[in-house]
Amino acid sequence: MFCKSCGKQIDNDSAFCTFCGTKQSTNHKHQSHSHSSEHESDTPIDTSSSSSASQKKTEIQPKFDPYYEKERDAVFVGIVLIVAFIFLALFPIEFEKSSDFNFYRTVMGIGTLILRIGITVWVVNIAKRQNREPSGWGFFAFFLPSIALIVIGTQKKLYAQIHIDESLDDSDNSSILTKKASEYLNNKKYQESIRFLKKAIELDFNNLHAKELLKHSKIAISEEVNTKTGHRTMYRETSDGRLLTIVSKRNLLGANVYVDDQAASDG
Repeated sequence: MFCKSCGKQIDNDSAFCTFCGTKQSTNHKHQSHSHSSEHESDTPIDTSSSSSASQKKTEIQPKFDPYYEKERDAVFVGIVLIVAFIFLALFPIEFEKSSDFNFYRTVMGIGTLILRIGITVWVVNIAKRQNREPSGWGFFAFFLPSIALIVIGTQKKLYAQIHIDESLDDSDNSSILTKKASEYLNNKKYQESIRFLKKAIELDFNNLHAKELLKHSKIAISEEVNTKTGHRTMYRETSDGRLLTIVSKRNLLGANVYVDDQAASDG
């Protein structure tokens, strides 16, 4: 810097001029530091990539399927069986001959075994629909058939969780989700198929296979009726390969019509 009195060049951190002895002002130092701090604070920090990655990892997914209707018929059958067993225990059948009792016991044993097997198969199928562990429910149903029916009949359906592998790119993750969705579609789990396919398309918009499967999944699920709202949605494929969506509200057929998720024009 230069002395403010004699104008000669001196060290930047000098408090006095080495030539004339005049005290130097230090305001320029604070201004310099202030300017530097302001510059640093104004510098934008790009956190979009880290934020996006964090959002992808911490994406909250629903635990239960709100469209699933509980297995009320299973609950009803379970209650009927319990009532029947209690009735037989309170009012046992009396036999005059031991041979008749032995025949009755044999028939009841065979019938009970068949009933246990049938209920076990039923409970296992319900567990699969609810995305629960079928083997555990199978053992439960075989040894306690009536209770297993009541318990599983009151359970909610678990949503299959969508897992994104951070070590893979979006295209590879999209392919994996599409393959999983295809399995759900083949097993008639249309809600899961649709969820996985939508995520696959979100990751890779050019995934034509996912788009085609999504169309078939929507068409397959078109017969399901939303009893809570009274709405019915039907999906059909147009002659040129587009997806036609027809939404009916109660008694009004075709209240809304869409082609490839876009509102259809009049006529």
